[in-house]
Amino acid sequence: LRDNDCIVHKCTQTENPVLDDPIEVVCSTEEVLVVNKPCSMPIHPCGAYRFNALTSIIEHEATVAGSARLQAPLEKDWDILRPTHRLD
Repeated sequence: LRDNDCIVHKCTQTENPVLDDPIEVVCSTEEVLVVNKPCSMPIHPCGAYRFNALTSIIEHEATVAGSARLQAPLEKDWDILRPTHRLD
């Protein structure tokens, strides 16, 4: 290396794919959002999943008009989601 040399490091982040099935909105009120998610989709960002997680997708798709991922419009803009239970 010499003076004024520029070193560039490029990193590509890829995530494992999840099923592209729509997220079924079972119930949406001011206090509660109940959904039925595809089985391959994690609930919250963790490990190799940052954007292909249920909370990330809903937070993003709720702001997009006519979203194809959500089967029904939401009652409110869910900017913060806190998962509580998983029903199998």
